[in-house]
Order: sequence, then C-alpha cells, then structure tokens
Amino acid sequence: MNIEEHNTPIVDNAINETLKELLNLNIAESIATERLGFLLNYFMDRGSMQLLKYLRIDTNDILPNQSNYNDTELFKEIVKDNGSEDILSNEMVRALRNKKAYRRTYYRKVYQGLKDTEIHKGWIDLLTEIYEDDKALNEIFVRLVEEQRNITIASAKALQEITGIYRLGYDQSHEKVKARRQMEHVFTSAMRYRYEKALEEMLDGGEKYSDLLKTAPAKFNLPDSHKEDAIQEAIYNSFELGDTPTIRPNIEDVAKAIGAPLEVVLRSSQRHNI
Repeated sequence: MNIEEHNTPIVDNAINETLKELLNLNIAESIATERLGFLLNYFMDRGSMQLLKYLRIDTNDILPNQSNYNDTELFKEIVKDNGSEDILSNEMVRALRNKKAYRRTYYRKVYQGLKDTEIHKGWIDLLTEIYEDDKALNEIFVRLVEEQRNITIASAKALQEITGIYRLGYDQSHEKVKARRQMEHVFTSAMRYRYEKALEEMLDGGEKYSDLLKTAPAKFNLPDSHKEDAIQEAIYNSFELGDTPTIRPNIEDVAKAIGAPLEVVLRSSQRHNI
C-alpha cells in the first residue's frame, strides 16, 4: 500500500482535531507545554501543516496564527544549528511528531474516528482507512477487531480468519497471497506498537534499562529479534530524542538516568532522522 496513493479522510481529520486540541492548551502550564506551543506556532506561521501528513492541511481550517516566534532565542538557535529552511522544516516535523502530547492525542482522535466508522463499514473497507506503515493505526485496527469480537488476537492467522480478509482486490492469482502478507504486516506492526508503548510507559514510570530487558517480546506475540530495536524506540519516545538538537536531552544524561549503555541511547537518538 503506497501512502501517497490513498485518501484517508479519517486520519486527516484526526490530525486536524489533534492540532486544534493542542493549540488550545495553556502554554503557561509547563516548559514542555510551552515548547509544544512553539512547535505548533512554527507550522501555523509557515502554513506547513501538510508536512505532518501526505495531504495538505489548510491552516485556515484550524486556527489563525498570532505567534511571533521568529524573534525568540529558541528559533535563532535552531536556525543556527540547521542552516537552511528545508532542514529546519524537517527538524520541526520530527520534533512535533515526537512530542508525547501529539502522539497520544493523535492516537485518541484516530481511534475514535475509526471506531465510529467501523460501525458502518466492513473490515476490509476499514483497513483502507489506515496508512500501512503507521504502527499506531495498525494497532487501532487490531484493537477494534478485538473489541467488537470481545477476544484477544494472538496471531496474524487469527486476525485474518476473524476479519475474513482473504483478498484485497480482484486478481484471482495473487490477491490471496497479498492479503495474507498484509494481515501479517498489520498484526506485527500492531504488536510492535503495544510492545514499544509498554516499554515507554515503564521508562516514564521510572523503571530502568535492566527492567526493559526483562520484558519479553513474546508477551506481545513477537519473537526475541524485536527486543533491541523496540527498546531503542521506547527510549527515543520516552525522552523525546526526536526533538531539535538544542532541546533534546543529553544522551549521556539519559544513559545515566536509566542505567543503559551509552551506545544504546546514541543509537536511539539517531532513529528516524528525516
């Protein structure tokens, strides 16, 4: 499934609703929230909300911008670090996507949108509403199937049998194989999201790297080969290492705080470079 080829109004609307909700936060509550407000205002000023997705969002559909962040020291530091508008935009996209408030609000908005749609559509139609490579969306799809059937799905085979998705199109010779692979991808991606989220919540709760190592991927229907990569992703998410260089925490401080090898945190910090 090629992201650019699919129109996904539910996901588009969820992004819009996420941005509306975040823009209405009280930025005086904390430094973290103030930072989030800065990132949102950057996109509003640039009219660059379309960078958060693959279809354009008109900033006028959200809220008019009243910010003046160009004169802030933070903006000047980012410009100095990045040097060009293109790189700056990429840094800011990654930073906003990595904020916990954005990720969690986005998940909640998409879940509700897809849940409301599921009532009126079959599973194969619902599947077309999501982006194939978005782990959160794949997890929501599996979650909705589990909630409707009141069961826990432990394999891609079970997911396929319950949803009845054995074909994705009309090609009699290849569509069964494609459907099987698609369901395997959806299931594995969904389990990775759950695994990473559980690890992230452990870190947020003060647990250490050694505790993450004790959490087996098998608990989330995944092989052990997923452990190292999932732990790095959880560290990246928990400490928001995708933020801009002037804001993200020092990797040595992170390593010390969670008792992790420095090279593990370094690899975590280098993930998802746009």
